[in-house]
Amino acid sequence: MPELSVYCEVLDEPAQAAALSYRLLDEARARSARILCAYVLPGDVLALGRYHVIPPAEPRGDVVLLRRLGGGRPAPLGEGYVALALALPHRAALTGDDPAAVAPEQVLNRAVRGLLGALQSLGVTGYYPGRDRVTVDGRVVAALGFEIAPDGATLVEACVAVGRSFAEVSAFADRADPSGVVPVDLLLPEEATCIADSGTRTPDLDEFTAALAIGYAERLGLDVAMSEGLRAPAPDPGWLESGRLASHLDRHAAARDMLGVIEVYAARAGDHVGEVRLCGDLIAASGTVARLEAALRDAPIDRGELCRRATDAVEGRGDVLLGVRSVATIGELVYTACAT
Repeated sequence: MPELSVYCEVLDEPAQAAALSYRLLDEARARSARILCAYVLPGDVLALGRYHVIPPAEPRGDVVLLRRLGGGRPAPLGEGYVALALALPHRAALTGDDPAAVAPEQVLNRAVRGLLGALQSLGVTGYYPGRDRVTVDGRVVAALGFEIAPDGATLVEACVAVGRSFAEVSAFADRADPSGVVPVDLLLPEEATCIADSGTRTPDLDEFTAALAIGYAERLGLDVAMSEGLRAPAPDPGWLESGRLASHLDRHAAARDMLGVIEVYAARAGDHVGEVRLCGDLIAASGTVARLEAALRDAPIDRGELCRRATDAVEGRGDVLLGVRSVATIGELVYTACAT
């Protein structure tokens, strides 16, 4: 029976979150271990996905930015919310030893089952309708994302609304990013909820972590061990800074797709594409995105050629690009950005 080590941690600042996730991935690789950490942060935090452009360094009021290792839409964190980081040696490690037993697009479906079990034990009936969100009675209570590293190590992330509504993400975005660099859909109060509003109480971090242990044991048949001794890592501000947009990427195109907005920033070099950066609300393995960007770099500015290169970059590799109906869309966006 696979074993899952479960930790909880109180972090002082968002810059520790990426360092924590990297540490968990390293541990999962080194020990072929399955590790789940639930952590909390103080204040109000806007958690951006790996592929969002980080807004320019400017006063952002009292909301602090966090950049997750995985993709997905913006989500609220901080006081009243709990973040989850589930590190696995490969994408199928929750159910067996064969990485190929779970397709990349099935990762969230497997990993979310323990969270649904935790909600159930807290008196809340959660539902996973697919893609990247968990709902209660049709109202958003959590957001999901993942990263699959080139060596197969997998990190699944969740931002869970415990004592404050998930709808706060809209207000957090307005305060943290007044210029609107990050596309965020307005989430109305009636479209979101939290555990406190949907259940009978507001669980603290220890109670919520214990509920997670129950959920993963019951829903996935894991041998769960509540663990101690996970020391909070030093902050890593460089991870956030590396998400800012380079000034030479002055061409831009965007399209609304399955999860939200997909964006391309590019530079033009004569009649060819220069550098390309794929951004937005997509969920994908970082290697997939890097391969796409490399395939489109230096390509002629021709719609058909760009679409062909985008499609060929991921065809037959077992990659996944959640949030995009067709990989050719990426080629279309690069053409739109560079053709005018």
